[in-house]
Amino acid sequence: MDVKTKEAVHGSIKKWNRIIAGTGIDLGRYNCPLCQLFFNRCQQMYNSQTCPFNCFGDASYRKWFKHYDKEHRKETDLKIHCPECKESAIAVRDDLKKLLEEG
Repeated sequence: MDVKTKEAVHGSIKKWNRIIAGTGIDLGRYNCPLCQLFFNRCQQMYNSQTCPFNCFGDASYRKWFKHYDKEHRKETDLKIHCPECKESAIAVRDDLKKLLEEG
């Protein structure tokens, strides 16, 4: 993993720490350092480099998003609304930490 990608992973972990603490929200690619590095907004697709964290391929992020979609869709922000939200957010953060361990 190169330096820029490691920095983006650290930034994404910080994002999820804020969400877990109740001071942040998930705006998807708009506030994700990994998406900002790998998502090509002009072409609406990922660039030739592959993001090491495939959000919708990753079980923890899918669980986070599906839970929100099913239970909290009427809420305005994708944030912690209940204990299951917090548990899912912690799992996403922990999966991001694993990326750093794997290098």
